[in-house]
Amino acid sequence: MARYLLNINGYEYRITGKGEGMPFIWLHGMFHSPEVEDLFAAVDFDKLSRHFRVIRIELPAHGSSEVPSSADRLTWSAIARDVRQIVERTSTGKYI
Repeated sequence: MARYLLNINGYEYRITGKGEGMPFIWLHGMFHSPEVEDLFAAVDFDKLSRHFRVIRIELPAHGSSEVPSSADRLTWSAIARDVRQIVERTSTGKYI
C-alpha cells in the first residue's frame, strides 16, 4: 500500500493507493477518515484492490489532514475542483 501527499493548489492531500488495474477513486465518508473506514466500512478495500487500483483521498480537515487556512477551501465546489485535479494526476483514461 502506498501512502503519500499530493499538493493540489497549495494544499497537501493524503492519498492511499493499492492494487492494479482500472483506477477506483474513493472519497472517504463525511466526518471521519480512511482509518476509521478501515474499521467500520461495509467495503472491503483489500478485496476491492485485487480487481482495481484503489485510490483513496482523505478530504481536508478530516482524519490527519490539516484544516485549510481559508474556509473557502472547504466548499463543495473547491473540493470538487481539487478532486478532479487529483484524478487527473493519478489516473490516465477511464476510472471509476
